Amino acid sequence: MGAPAGLDLLLFVGGEPVDPNDPLQQVSASVFARFANTLLPAVAWSRSPSKVRPPDPATVGPPWHLGRQEIFCVNQVLEVAEKLGRSVTVVDVNRAGEQQTLVDRWVGNEDILPILVRPDGERLEGSENFSSAILRKFIRADAA
Repeated sequence: MGAPAGLDLLLFVGGEPVDPNDPLQQVSASVFARFANTLLPAVAWSRSPSKVRPPDPATVGPPWHLGRQEIFCVNQVLEVAEKLGRSVTVVDVNRAGEQQTLVDRWVGNEDILPILVRPDGERLEGSENFSSAILRKFIRADAA
């Protein structure tokens, strides 16, 4: 059971509304927005060496952010994938919109976010598994 045709790596994260009373959340949202080259919320967007697909403007609502640990994981995945010439589709499970079928297929109640899914269906889950070395090995194993 692999990823749908036309998609390479899928990365599922869980964003949440920004608490206007917590300045750290606002900073995290701002950093992620600059890195992704898009406006938050990052509902679902793809990044490959040649393109960035911003979220559907119809789904943009109140300020949204990812926690610091998930931002770190997203950055790691995007960095490694870009070096290996792979594309990544990032889906926020809490604001999936048109990507809800992907969430329903790949994310269960007991799963630990973030989750990275290769085209062959293999998964990497939990932020402790998102180091550069582990990601390189996981992504390269699919190409072998």
